[in-house]
Amino acid sequence: MCKKVFVLLIGVWLVASPIVAHAQSVIPPTIPNSQAQQAAQVGITVAAMYARGGGFDESGWEGSVCSNMTQGGCDFFKKHIADLLWAKGADVELDVVAFDSVAGTLSDNSQVWKLTLSVWRNHIETTQDVYVHVVFDPKQGWLLNRILYAPYITLGS
Repeated sequence: MCKKVFVLLIGVWLVASPIVAHAQSVIPPTIPNSQAQQAAQVGITVAAMYARGGGFDESGWEGSVCSNMTQGGCDFFKKHIADLLWAKGADVELDVVAFDSVAGTLSDNSQVWKLTLSVWRNHIETTQDVYVHVVFDPKQGWLLNRILYAPYITLGS
């Protein structure tokens, strides 16, 4: 009897495990579960946009920034934002991006996050809010898709 129950439990586990694993990989995690870990790569990407560190030329810097972005987000960044931020980032001494909150979740489970950006120029700190659109990729985690509102970025006329 005990052996039959054990075999039955193993059978249920073998059938249910892939279903549970698939369900977990499809549902994006929310920020409160592991706020720092999930927001880190998006924060690093936003920070990289404002500080040109790493000894890159402009195309190397763009590639570094785009490594944690969606393809569409990267294309948009290169076409509309990169030149302006490259020029503005020349005198940045240090910048820090901190996760603030999830401002909203859209119907496709992508999210809008509020971040706080602190930039130091000439030893003076400026702190501003940044709003970003992020998309969850099951293999890479949260990826930056668009900067919605941030310093030096004006979209439109």
